[in-house]
Amino acid sequence: RTTNCISRVCKDVLQIIESVGRFPSSLADDLSAFSDFDGVNEFANKMKEFTEPIRCISFNPFDERNIDKWEVAMETFHYNLKDAESFSLSCIEKAFQKLRSAGKAFAFVENYIRGNYRPSLDKRMNERYNNILERY
Repeated sequence: RTTNCISRVCKDVLQIIESVGRFPSSLADDLSAFSDFDGVNEFANKMKEFTEPIRCISFNPFDERNIDKWEVAMETFHYNLKDAESFSLSCIEKAFQKLRSAGKAFAFVENYIRGNYRPSLDKRMNERYNNILERY
């Protein structure tokens, strides 16, 4: 029983690490490089916020008596993850609406689509890539 609890928490931690790793940490700065995107600080705060329920737990998640607390923390993490993903998509849209340099935007998208990020972000970047090709 304890082994199952530890195994589950370890799988969840791996999922958290993978989820965090699939967000480009420099996205806001990169968007600012080619557009009038002004949400860099807000973006940084949102990225920090979505990991908050995990970073700030005050209990031992490997203790099976705390499994309910761990489940609540994971539910909150998943909710925040979806919120961060939606916010990221919104930032991408805002940046592309305020382009200063199509060339830099194209270079950004080309570099970005080579990464392995969240599927919805990858999809949006592929759409932007095609839009830029059609437009310019």
